[in-house]
Amino acid sequence: MAAPLDRLPSWWLEDAPHDVDDITTEDRRQLEAEELRLREAEALRAIEDKMRELSRTDSTMLRDALDAEREERKRREHDERTARAREAIVELEARMSPLKVQQPVR
Repeated sequence: MAAPLDRLPSWWLEDAPHDVDDITTEDRRQLEAEELRLREAEALRAIEDKMRELSRTDSTMLRDALDAEREERKRREHDERTARAREAIVELEARMSPLKVQQPVR
């Protein structure tokens, strides 16, 4: 049984006999080993690509979480400053109210 030509690596075709039916058992083993090596290399590249993608996704998610936390902290700090300012205004108004002098009506 002859191997399909599209499965033959280029290096083998260059050195191959002109009659593809002359493929020996050893040649077949070499071809199968080469095909397995290529599939493993392709699978490894796919895994590495996925890991890089996940790493970027993790980095993005982490950056987004940190940004959200930073924005929440800024909002809380602003709310606290606003509350303190309101309390100060109320306290100041309370201290100033006895000092208000009524103007005589003309």
